[in-house]
Amino acid sequence: MKKSKKIIKINNSNIKKLRVMELFLFFLFILLIIRLAYLQFVKGFWLSKQAISQQTSTKTIDASRGIIYDSNGKVLAISAEVDTVSVNPTRLKHSDDTAVDLEFVAQSFSDIFSLDYNETLEKLSSRNFIHYNSFKS
Repeated sequence: MKKSKKIIKINNSNIKKLRVMELFLFFLFILLIIRLAYLQFVKGFWLSKQAISQQTSTKTIDASRGIIYDSNGKVLAISAEVDTVSVNPTRLKHSDDTAVDLEFVAQSFSDIFSLDYNETLEKLSSRNFIHYNSFKS
């Protein structure tokens, strides 16, 4: 068996076209790298601030829900503004870790929220977590 030798003729014009295409793609890639570096290192901080300002905003939403009626037209619930204070009596201490006078705290809460002093003192003395609600008129 004889091995046949194939001779492939290479056309120089095709090689030149391929080299031109390679150079074009190489320069295009270099331009892309330069543009990415410019955006990252030169404009990066400004673009970051712009993105944050576009993505975040603060809005105040009025949470008034209106009046809820039962099937007979009787009012079940109404919207009201409320001040809430939560107290954990076990954590009431002065900045120097001395105990806080519970009578003083009870008197202050009673005056501020128009609460019964004895009931407030009893709740503070119970050492349970307490919530106080005061409705605004």
